[in-house]
Amino acid sequence: MRRSLRQLPEPIRAQIPAGAKVLASRELTDGHWAVATAERVLVLEAEKSLVDRPWAEVDRATMDSDTEELTVTWVDGAEPTVLPVGDQPGVADFTFAVKERVDNSLVHVETEELPGGGVLRGAIRRNPDGSLFSQVTISGARRTPTDIDRRAADLETRIRGVVGLTP
Repeated sequence: MRRSLRQLPEPIRAQIPAGAKVLASRELTDGHWAVATAERVLVLEAEKSLVDRPWAEVDRATMDSDTEELTVTWVDGAEPTVLPVGDQPGVADFTFAVKERVDNSLVHVETEELPGGGVLRGAIRRNPDGSLFSQVTISGARRTPTDIDRRAADLETRIRGVVGLTP
């Protein structure tokens, strides 16, 4: 459900950075609050912040309608954050805001299958200020190839070139 900052409970509102533009928020079924701002994803409880990360750190977010949970997966491999969003009105608005912010942070993505399994992923991401940066991650590799550093450097050079960034 779309909410202005004023509509959030005071203990939650007090934790949102000054000047942040709240796009959507949702009281979760566990009593926490999930807040999508233009720059960050937040998960808050009355006394503390549980998650406060920029959109460029989100790898993906997937909704499971059977469990009524939105799972946010991080590019750094940290444990995914599971948000029990429930099925009350406004869930679609919140999940759409999350999808839009993740999509907005991704400018270009390329993947490369690795020998022996796994994927090397290169992405050009957008910072909140609009500047671009590159990310290269590896996932699912049972055994890292001996030339992984060269492969990662080549992928990063290639994706940076696509958007006109210097290698």
